Amino acid sequence: MKLNYDILRTELAERFDCKVNGKDNSCELIERPMLFEEGMTTSLDCCYISESIPQKKSKSEKKLLFIICGEVNEESINRSKDSILYFSKPQSVFLVMNAIVEIFDKYYEWEKDLLESLHETNSLDALLQLSMPIFKNPLYLIDSGFYVLAFAPSDLSPDFVMHNQKVDESWIIRGKDDLISVRNIHEQPYFRHLPNDFPRLFINLSEGEYLMGNLSIQASHRDLRECDGYLLTHLASIVRIALLRYGTTANDQRSLVERMLTTLISGGNVDPEELAKVMTSFRVTPGEEFQCIAIRIPKPSGKEYIRNFLHNLGTQIPSIYIPLEGEIAAMVMSTTRAVRQKIDVISVLDEKLKSFGFRIGLSDRFDNLIFLQQYFTQAQYALEQGETALNGKNVSTFTDCCLDYILDNCYGELKPVMLWKEGFKKLLDHDIRGRANYIETLRAFLDNNLNTQRTAEVLHISRNSLLSQLERINALVVEDFDDPNVRFRYELSLLLFDKYYEK
Repeated sequence: MKLNYDILRTELAERFDCKVNGKDNSCELIERPMLFEEGMTTSLDCCYISESIPQKKSKSEKKLLFIICGEVNEESINRSKDSILYFSKPQSVFLVMNAIVEIFDKYYEWEKDLLESLHETNSLDALLQLSMPIFKNPLYLIDSGFYVLAFAPSDLSPDFVMHNQKVDESWIIRGKDDLISVRNIHEQPYFRHLPNDFPRLFINLSEGEYLMGNLSIQASHRDLRECDGYLLTHLASIVRIALLRYGTTANDQRSLVERMLTTLISGGNVDPEELAKVMTSFRVTPGEEFQCIAIRIPKPSGKEYIRNFLHNLGTQIPSIYIPLEGEIAAMVMSTTRAVRQKIDVISVLDEKLKSFGFRIGLSDRFDNLIFLQQYFTQAQYALEQGETALNGKNVSTFTDCCLDYILDNCYGELKPVMLWKEGFKKLLDHDIRGRANYIETLRAFLDNNLNTQRTAEVLHISRNSLLSQLERINALVVEDFDDPNVRFRYELSLLLFDKYYEK
């Protein structure tokens, strides 16, 4: 691992408990220290320890780094074209040399431990745990929704992460290995919810059809050091290898998940314990709630549509695509994460669908994927009802059409009229003969929970007139409307009458 000017300056100041001054003339990264002697051949990948600033006559434009242990004057510093570090009080050359060797060993060991941990465990938590002594600071790996994916130490929660904050998509940083050091909150509105004096490194992890997330490694609890940017960049390169390696493994895991979910949605069986184990690769936690999405897409454009839809949806609501034959595609999305980030799922889906011109059906929430087939049935029915309604909505929910589903499936092989209460048929026959409108009187009476005063007001008649009508209705149907079962049957009769009766 090569070190830079800022790391050495910071480390030397801490070790010798004094101010370390200098001039950074953009020297190269360095990987080993050497004692400087006049006339020696210098190399750009070294830093040189010297008693005084050397009178170097090289014509090379490339800059070296000299660490000066004796007294220096401003004139010699200004005259030098190289980068200079010097102490506020003179130090022993050999003590400084030994200290710098220890500094290099420290970072070599850190890099070696990171790579060994990556090879042995592939654990993000382990990588952050190994990095804590370097940063002297808790570390967090955070996604674009401010949700903590990994952190160290395990017994300390971040003091700045706001799990319920939604990030505007236009503010998501998409560059690879870009260091953002924000000192003025007005310069970067993306950080409006976080302290603006801590280092953050953002890494884009888009891969194929899936957006793995825009992640940041972040230190907290102390101010920004100048060297932290370079160190976070180095740590991020290791983390990114881990994540991409995980992504390669995740491709196999994703295929397995898709096969299992396809089996479930088609009415087959899978091992619940195996499913739960595989779902952990998608960071699914016990009790997490989902919703199923049904989408009708033309076959020629289906794959491209799903790819775009997942990419756009993935920055806010993680989703899994379930391959199915035919024009109905299915997806499962995490409602729990949307709720945690205070995301309005309907609004987000509606906004995404506007640009594609498609409709979707959305199931109720559920927390057990074993029942996926039933919830896909909900989503598919909601989709079909939305397509029939032509109400301009891109998202149709089963919640809104649940009653229609019940009515459509409650009569089986019977005609809907055969589920009417016998007394209801008598009232309808009476109304058809033109003598009254007892059906609407009964509807108002039931809607107002048998309250005669409110019913009379709704019908714009006197209470005595209503009581007279109710007596005649009771004479026809001979029923006790105080009985909940009787009321339910008449309310069901009214619903079936409204939905299926042809005048």
